[in-house]
Amino acid sequence: MYTQQVGLCKQIVREHYGPIVETVVDVLLREGRMHLGQLANRTKLTGPNVRQALAVLIQHGIATHALSKVGSRMFTFYSVCLKSILRLQRAGLYLALVEERMGSEGLAIFRTIMVNGLTTIGNVREALGIAENGNAAKIKFNSVVAKLVRDRYIIAVNTVDTITKVDRIMQEEV
Repeated sequence: MYTQQVGLCKQIVREHYGPIVETVVDVLLREGRMHLGQLANRTKLTGPNVRQALAVLIQHGIATHALSKVGSRMFTFYSVCLKSILRLQRAGLYLALVEERMGSEGLAIFRTIMVNGLTTIGNVREALGIAENGNAAKIKFNSVVAKLVRDRYIIAVNTVDTITKVDRIMQEEV
């Protein structure tokens, strides 16, 4: 990986998530996948800080994790996706495009998802203050969400999506 790419990724992550998350990303980009203990050791951060940084990265689809056996013990290994970090640069473009094509309702929904990362549609509805009952606002909300999904601005994510292809292949071989 090029030093310029790592530097750019560090700047992007620092701008979006702060210096602690940047430190974790820097180590993972430079040294590859590692478990929590290794990360805490290499970053010189406390375990709770590293865990919180990883939670943020996983929540926003930047980090992946997988269980692997090392000797007789199981460890959760973490890695980050360079492309996911670089996509953050285009956040403004995505927001403008959604607003142009989906209007202010689509923009509000999309922005809420971008801010919160992986979330449920119910949580988005709640964050926007839309009532559960069958009023016009909920019907409009459901319509806009359906259009965002249909046009692939948002996608459904499962827990298996937070595991890299390599780790999935390794798990299948065991």
